[in-house]
Amino acid sequence: MSFISCPDPENEDPVDNQESFQERRSEKSGAIQSAEMWPTAEDSDNFEDLLDPFALDADGSEESSLPRPPEIQFLDPSRLAVFEKNRNEKDKASQAKSILAQIQAAGGDKRWLGLLPTAWDTRLEACRARFPNFAVLLDFLGAHFALSARGDSRVAWPPILLTGAPGVGKTAVARWLADQLGLPFRVFDMASAQSSSALAGSDVFWSNSQPGHLFDLLTGERWANPVIVLDELDKVNGDARFNPVASLYTLLEGASARVFKDLSVPEFAIDASHVNWIATANDESQIPAPILSRMTVLHIDPPTSSQMRGIAQTVYEGLLKEASWGWSFDEPLDEAVLDALVGYSPRALKRVLLQALGAAAKAGRAGIVAEDVPTEAAPCKKRAMGFLDGNI
Repeated sequence: MSFISCPDPENEDPVDNQESFQERRSEKSGAIQSAEMWPTAEDSDNFEDLLDPFALDADGSEESSLPRPPEIQFLDPSRLAVFEKNRNEKDKASQAKSILAQIQAAGGDKRWLGLLPTAWDTRLEACRARFPNFAVLLDFLGAHFALSARGDSRVAWPPILLTGAPGVGKTAVARWLADQLGLPFRVFDMASAQSSSALAGSDVFWSNSQPGHLFDLLTGERWANPVIVLDELDKVNGDARFNPVASLYTLLEGASARVFKDLSVPEFAIDASHVNWIATANDESQIPAPILSRMTVLHIDPPTSSQMRGIAQTVYEGLLKEASWGWSFDEPLDEAVLDALVGYSPRALKRVLLQALGAAAKAGRAGIVAEDVPTEAAPCKKRAMGFLDGNI
């Protein structure tokens, strides 16, 4: 088999990415907070969106001539006008005004597609080091990214279902990827969903009708290709009359997702075809066959003992880097501690390590000076290792 000869995108770098824009606009851009994120099954912390790379000067200065990511027609502006006209009832006017303001603030009827970082392959290798048991996912993404890099470099992949035992890191790897790609990220907890309203909104028939969280995300963000996780898709158990996965039959097909209508806002459709979906499940046999047929199923094995040792060290170093007290502990974990941590799941590592470090700090209070600052790092580190080695 042979391939048509094409210029190497790493040499020509035909398309700048949003990371480049952020660097060139760092002095003029401000941090923009995303809408409130749905809680995840593994991590309820909120995710902050990256700097807005498209807050260009209105006077057409230097930045306005920079090449931009692909732009899509997000909705039909004429239908938006119909929506505004129809929602003139007193009880609907306020909601309509809020929706219209959100859409206009995020780019009106147009949206951008986030681009691959220039060194996307390096990012994937960093992910492989952090999540070594996800090689099958990273190989899959690498193939799609390589194709995209020879085109307009948009971040895109077909819907994915990650299957595997609880706690192997399925949601965590998706969060890490979204962060590295600079894209909005949301997790929908499908196990707690009682109807399709979370994704597709509630019918306009109801007086308290509200748009779904997908509509809110896409209308409120400038990027049209966020990363969305459908967590625990196999545990959906809502009333069959209000099937929580019903909207996925539309959303996971590109042609139908391009004209997706939220039930609460039927006057116009939005383009949801660029969403990067990652679903997670423990048992794929519990997912309807038509949904499975719309996704690429990738099985994730638990980390091997060797892989768990590397994961434990990475999680530990991350804790020390993020915390204000991290300086008081040495980074390398003892071999005995690594041996003890092998039996835990990746999800449990952070909790166990925090417990051990907290116990070490408490035990070390006798060696703390008046300003509550440890006199040296080694005693704390020694106590932490001893606690882990003796109590795990």
